[in-house]
Amino acid sequence: MNEMLKILIIEDEKRVADQLKKMVKAYLCQVTHHIAVLLDLEDAIDHLQTQKVDLVLLDLNLDGEDGYQLLETFPALAHQIIVTTAYKAKAAEAFDYGVLDFVPKPFRKDRLEKALHRWQVRRKAIDHSTQYLVLKHVHRNEIIEVDKVVFIQGDGHHSLLQLESGPSRSHHKSLDQLSQLLPKHFERVHKSYIVNKKAIQQLDILPGSKYFFRTLGGFKVPVGRKFYKRLKEGFI
Repeated sequence: MNEMLKILIIEDEKRVADQLKKMVKAYLCQVTHHIAVLLDLEDAIDHLQTQKVDLVLLDLNLDGEDGYQLLETFPALAHQIIVTTAYKAKAAEAFDYGVLDFVPKPFRKDRLEKALHRWQVRRKAIDHSTQYLVLKHVHRNEIIEVDKVVFIQGDGHHSLLQLESGPSRSHHKSLDQLSQLLPKHFERVHKSYIVNKKAIQQLDILPGSKYFFRTLGGFKVPVGRKFYKRLKEGFI
């Protein structure tokens, strides 16, 4: 079965969002995909904190809100973002963040398809997941095999990696940054946790709508309510 591509359109004008969705859908007609549309920046940030995406089409002017906030919140996602705006001068700055491309409004079919083709080529050429994580110590670097990690906990601008045994280890990247680099079997299950699905042993459901994964090593990883909804839908 082909992998489903997840695309997110962030556009405050529903008519424009529907037009863009239709054009992207037509281009990807031969590919299994799902396109989500969000009209609000806050909803978009919330969405990206809980779900992985393969491509974002981002309007920079969202009903008075600045789309650059999203670029600043998710810097590791920039290579998967195509900027869409009527203001060319505003879009130029987006390339400083490392965005993939810029498609001006009103949309031209050939220009949008060029940007989507560029995204597909880059996606095939680069494996964005990593098999090893490097922990930086004062006098040496420690290399950890990703599949040895049971779960990862957010720790401000850093993260804590928990292996099956031993104390957790600090990593210099944030949880949001790591979520864009890890293989597909690592899933965000809480605003502060990513779990290795291969390490899950069972799901505990407790009174008060509290959910936990029991993992290898005897750890309990909390599952957020919004993530549990996705569990029931078979996402994980």
